[in-house]
Amino acid sequence: MHFSRIDNTNKCTKYYPKKFKSLFNKNIWPFSKHYIIQTVKKLELFKSLQLLLKIQKGILTVLL
Repeated sequence: MHFSRIDNTNKCTKYYPKKFKSLFNKNIWPFSKHYIIQTVKKLELFKSLQLLLKIQKGILTVLL
């Protein structure tokens, strides 16, 4: 099991339990904060579009 957090160098780092810490490099995931934020925004947009499609389908079935 590992824990992820974004540190102040804008890198997403994995923090492993103490017994694993020596085995793994701290910066396994060199994703920038910007990339993570963009991905989250895209997911939010996708979810809202899916919701709109469901609402439109609902309106169409009521009208027909």
